[in-house]
Amino acid sequence: MHIPLELVYRVGYAARKHYNTRTCRVNWEMVSKELRIPIIGCLECFDARQAGIPLRRLPESHEWPVEDIVALKQFTETNFQHMSVYDWELSGKYINIDHSDCIAKMWARPKAQFSISKHQHWTKDEDNKLVELLLQYDNKSDVDWNFISKTIGHSKNACRYRRILLRPRLNERQSADAEENLSDTLTSASSRTAGRGTPI
Repeated sequence: MHIPLELVYRVGYAARKHYNTRTCRVNWEMVSKELRIPIIGCLECFDARQAGIPLRRLPESHEWPVEDIVALKQFTETNFQHMSVYDWELSGKYINIDHSDCIAKMWARPKAQFSISKHQHWTKDEDNKLVELLLQYDNKSDVDWNFISKTIGHSKNACRYRRILLRPRLNERQSADAEENLSDTLTSASSRTAGRGTPI
């Protein structure tokens, strides 16, 4: 999606003006009202680095202030039904917390804390991303499911189950990569032999 640079600057300027130094959050309702743009539209145009607003990291669930939990709950339940990674990125912008920490907070929540769907529907892009991440691990027991869960936006159990469904694709990719590596090795060895020439 192409966003005009002028709009990015306008949203960034308004965000700085309505940034609360106590809560470390932007009042997006005021930004939306001032620019006459829906909140989601403002968030899509917002670039925290351009605006000079530092992004918070709250990786530990117990570090979250209650007001941030309430804000995240209200925003997600009002605007989304099935959360994609992009939706989490917008939610992270809304409360100014890294979206991976928002995902981790949701999965660590008490059952009644959020009522939105856990987003069990997988998109093609998410499948591709999961395959690419899993191919980085040679040993299945070494897979960092916490990292994968935060990166993709699904629970660890959902990612594990999806890996089973994607096993044919994984095996096909692994076989193709192995053949390519073998071909490169043989080509390299052949080149070195040819380079030495025939001894006199």
